Amino acid sequence: MLNCSSGYVVVLVLSIPGVGFSQLAQDSQEPPIFPSYSKLNFSQQLNIYEWLYTFKYKRSLSNQLQLNIKEDFRTTLQSISSKDLWKDNQDFELKLGYPVNKALSLHSEFHSHILSDPLAGFDNDVVFHSGIARLNYVPRHTITIAPQVSSKWQTQLGQSDQGLSYGLDARIEEVEIQGYISDLSLSGEQDLFPERKNEDLKLRYQIERQFYESTADTLTIFFDRLRRDSFDAEGDEIVGRKIFVRNLTQSRRGIENHLSYRIASSSTLFLKNSFTAGSFTVNNLKQDTTEIRKDDATFESNHSVGIIVRHRTWFTNLGWSFRSRSLDDRRPVKGFLDPRHPSLGFDTEEVFVKLRLSSGLRVAKNDSLGVHASVSKFQFDTSDTTNPNDHDQIRWQLTFAHSHYFGSNLKLTWRASAFINHLVFISGQFSSGNNWERVFQLMPQIVYKPDDRLTLRQRFTVRAKYQTFDFDNPATSNRNTVNRQFIMANNSTIALSSRTWLETELSLELAEQGKLFYSLWRQQLALSWRNQEARVLLRHKLGPNFTVSAGGNIFHQIRWNHKLVAGEGSERTVRDKHTNLGPILQMSYRPSESVQFVFLGNVQVVTASRRETEYINNFDVNVNWLF
Repeated sequence: MLNCSSGYVVVLVLSIPGVGFSQLAQDSQEPPIFPSYSKLNFSQQLNIYEWLYTFKYKRSLSNQLQLNIKEDFRTTLQSISSKDLWKDNQDFELKLGYPVNKALSLHSEFHSHILSDPLAGFDNDVVFHSGIARLNYVPRHTITIAPQVSSKWQTQLGQSDQGLSYGLDARIEEVEIQGYISDLSLSGEQDLFPERKNEDLKLRYQIERQFYESTADTLTIFFDRLRRDSFDAEGDEIVGRKIFVRNLTQSRRGIENHLSYRIASSSTLFLKNSFTAGSFTVNNLKQDTTEIRKDDATFESNHSVGIIVRHRTWFTNLGWSFRSRSLDDRRPVKGFLDPRHPSLGFDTEEVFVKLRLSSGLRVAKNDSLGVHASVSKFQFDTSDTTNPNDHDQIRWQLTFAHSHYFGSNLKLTWRASAFINHLVFISGQFSSGNNWERVFQLMPQIVYKPDDRLTLRQRFTVRAKYQTFDFDNPATSNRNTVNRQFIMANNSTIALSSRTWLETELSLELAEQGKLFYSLWRQQLALSWRNQEARVLLRHKLGPNFTVSAGGNIFHQIRWNHKLVAGEGSERTVRDKHTNLGPILQMSYRPSESVQFVFLGNVQVVTASRRETEYINNFDVNVNWLF
């Protein structure tokens, strides 16, 4: 957006990840937060039916007792020709808190989780309940000590067990010593079951200092450990299942440092460094043996440096980042995979380096420019001798954007981008996969809004993707491909009256793909298609709290095959046709601030080549009570 009345730099945003040419954003109002509500929802998508009920209640009782109740129940039906499959998932939570005095409070909690899941294809049912008693002691606003004990019940794979649990949450915050502020936190919990043990431990220490404006240093040291024991089974119902305990243990420890340094009044330097070491093991604990399924040691280091320069009419963000990651498979016998906990199975090394530049400039009162450029390299090495897919990958990306205001009611924005990727396998066994990928795109957009009654938004996209393989011989094989797209889209909103609006969406896509003869810069089409879509919706406000929208949409696709015919050139034949059309109905009714009803529905009549006509219903019904 361009603020013509002020002298500040134009806001120009590129719609690609990580690219922005201003820190300004459109104003957005957050929805109000209601501590208590109830929600009932039903939806149908194709052959999936889902019912959802959510209840959340929070209240302070007369005797200062704090009550929190939360219920989340979801049931899903997948209807197929052979049978109906149901999946039920329920989570219930009840919390009570009583403040004894300013420093001490007592809390009790009950949690329940019930999952019945035949859709998973294996025995995934779980029943879990827990009762917790916790003591919160806050002698000062910077110190918190919260021990807890609990009892837990769980049923999984037909195995039921009960155990005790104990834990501690302690924090010391904002302790200042000679200008340095320190935070220390410790959180831990352990579950003791007859055959299983679960553990959680998190330790974190952070020290920071603000030297002066835009100059600060933060150092964080952390250690995390997690252990999960769960029942698993091998075999089937016919030959008999053998139940065993699967143990998963994961740990992380590391250090992070963040430094920002103000170089000048308009320039700031940012430095970030981190080192993390970890381990991940999966063991099957059977009667008298331990089967090691996974035993990995990892190490990762991340480093980045960036500088941001801001002036009245321009800004620049220049950065460099480096990541190194290694995995050491410590199993005595390598090479097998666990389907539930997949592993590469071999030692690996990864290195990623990236250099980026983002800049924005106001060149005139009604014009602004933006550019984003980056180059990166990814290197992957593995000790796998049977599948030595070591490779390097280099990427270049360039995006240029321009915004021009013809007046307060007409704006033109466009951006052009190029993306180039080169993938190279080190081993000759895979060198046939070495390839270049080049993507070029141009996207202009015009927004016309003469007043509040009319908004027209017209967008065009032209995109071309070329993939060429380094060692292809056109005489014997040609895997080089070309894909091209042209997309035109129009969105319009017209106020027919103070209570009636007409919304239209029109789009057209033309696309083609085929073989590319790179040296000759020629193509041989194999497939092309045309997509046309239209959506019309008439909104009418029946009252201050009741809005009804009705309309329809149509989508039509036709695809062609292309082949060469001797002496006649290229021949195009229809491959298939596809049409979706149907009515749309939407309603929103809010009789009071605490009740809301929303209905979204459409029926699709689907006709396609070589298929019978289908009727697809899509509905979504919401009833919300806010209190």
